[in-house]
Amino acid sequence: MKTKALLTYRYEIFFLALLLQVLYPFLSLLFFAPIDFVRFLSFTILVLASFNLALRRIPRFLIIGFGILSTLGIWGEYLFGDTYLIHLLRNYATCFFYIILIFVLTKNFLVSSIINLKVVIGAMSGYLLIGFFGSSTIEMMEFHHPGSFIIDTKNPFNFTYLSFISMLTVGYGDVLPSSSAAKSLTILISLLGQLYMTVGIASFVGKSMAK
Repeated sequence: MKTKALLTYRYEIFFLALLLQVLYPFLSLLFFAPIDFVRFLSFTILVLASFNLALRRIPRFLIIGFGILSTLGIWGEYLFGDTYLIHLLRNYATCFFYIILIFVLTKNFLVSSIINLKVVIGAMSGYLLIGFFGSSTIEMMEFHHPGSFIIDTKNPFNFTYLSFISMLTVGYGDVLPSSSAAKSLTILISLLGQLYMTVGIASFVGKSMAK
């Protein structure tokens, strides 16, 4: 019965887990909890919530595999410190984890013949995932090429913040790309966000008119 409920509400649960990942700095302040612990806990919840998204074997296997690697990496950083190998493992595993989830959710709403709340929530989750994917790529570039961004790397949420304000085209100027490659990546993140919305709206409108 519990398994059936998890499958039935898998999109809603995953969307809430994504919101938790976006809001973890605020929640740590609200509940007087260490921000690093809340960050790692919220990411673990996100990974667990993702396991039921893909029903086909290969995508589900990839989500579980990269999700577990990402979780091991992020808890490894919390327990043993931000060592080079642990950081590398977590960053790359997380990046591929987001890519697979974006593919699964985008495919689901594009091939769906109907528009309902679950499809809309799945599409919104895909949009948020692009922001997190952008965060991973920004962090990856700064890790391999320090100084690519004018950003405080001691606060990991700054990568997420820069990705989302770029995707939403509301840059405030407090964190900036400094190298040409970093500026190019920032443009790509902005384009992905806008293209995703364009394709999503066109798909929903087309299906509504076809009824």
